[in-house]
Amino acid sequence: MLNRSLSCAFAFVALQLVQAQKAPDFSVTDFNNKTHKLYEDYLNQNKVVVLKFFFVGCPPCANIAPYVEQAYQRWGSGAGKAEFLQITTLTSDKNSTVKSYHQSKGLSFPGIGSDGGAQAALQPYKSGTFGTWYGT
Repeated sequence: MLNRSLSCAFAFVALQLVQAQKAPDFSVTDFNNKTHKLYEDYLNQNKVVVLKFFFVGCPPCANIAPYVEQAYQRWGSGAGKAEFLQITTLTSDKNSTVKSYHQSKGLSFPGIGSDGGAQAALQPYKSGTFGTWYGT
């Protein structure tokens, strides 16, 4: 029984260590040609950053988009202590495609396509450093 308890405690601590990894820095350019530097613009300014990974043709992503927009507005629309960045997972989603998607869904938070650096920002999260990548 003690060994099982120790194993559970170790698994919990190991999980916390994985979750406590420092976010990798990145610089991306959204569909409005604004550059976003994770640490310089946000984390070093004590802002919370919500990264929403998606792709334009993703039905669940489209379903939750209005709720994410509501949260973005509730938390200051980027002018408060939180910023939201929507980052595509597909190389075929260019900034122009992401912009059209945002306009069609009434989204006002920044969106980043593959030509805005989305793949470089996404890659560390897919590597396993932060746990298993399940997709968007």
